[in-house]
Amino acid sequence: GGDLESTLTWTVTGGGDFDGIIRLMGAVPDLTWQRNPVGVSPGDTLLNLTDLQLAAAALTDADSVCVKLNALGTCLATAVSLTPRDLQLVRAALPAQVDANTSIAYIELRLEALDRFVAGEAVFELQSTDNGLDSSVFAGLNFDASVHACTLATSANCPSIAATAGFTGPNGTGLTLMSGVGRLTATSPTPVSGLMGVQLNAPTWLSWDWDGDGDGDQELASTVLIFGDYQGRPPLLFTRPGVR
Repeated sequence: GGDLESTLTWTVTGGGDFDGIIRLMGAVPDLTWQRNPVGVSPGDTLLNLTDLQLAAAALTDADSVCVKLNALGTCLATAVSLTPRDLQLVRAALPAQVDANTSIAYIELRLEALDRFVAGEAVFELQSTDNGLDSSVFAGLNFDASVHACTLATSANCPSIAATAGFTGPNGTGLTLMSGVGRLTATSPTPVSGLMGVQLNAPTWLSWDWDGDGDGDQELASTVLIFGDYQGRPPLLFTRPGVR
């Protein structure tokens, strides 16, 4: 991927230029990095970070004062020690389809991390240790009539049902993931029968190339909710020309 990104702002107390040691301190709970636009590679598997390499520009102020070995030197990059942490490429996964009753759908959500490559194919495993993610990350479900199918009797039901989706722990209790698993619950105020497509509403760093076209474009996970006893269209088994 690309460079690490953070909203952390460096501040030097005193406001003046000086010679000596600069101590940088800051709480950075999350670090993200730009994904490679051509797809993932073995270099995107788990990394353990112990320091950040800051470009010279990151510690250069408005009047071009920067970190130098001496007054006549050039601006230098700086290494900042970190409390060790893991950096992983993760995605949020939904099942391909969900069988619901006539009024409520329970959608399992899994947080998965890139674990390894086998014969050139990326293999993801459940990320069971990062359980602090909640509804501020998993905001619900979206329905887009230009993309998603909707066979409910009233097409207006599909966006309204998607809008009800809320996030909880995997058993419908709790506010965060548990062992990497959570639940989205979507409800209809009246009984319905049919199917509707929906897409996860979450940050783009939880996306993946779900359509498998290999073009580097990544999408948030989608699923199909099947309400009631919907059987789909009657199957057409076989036809041939004939005369009587």
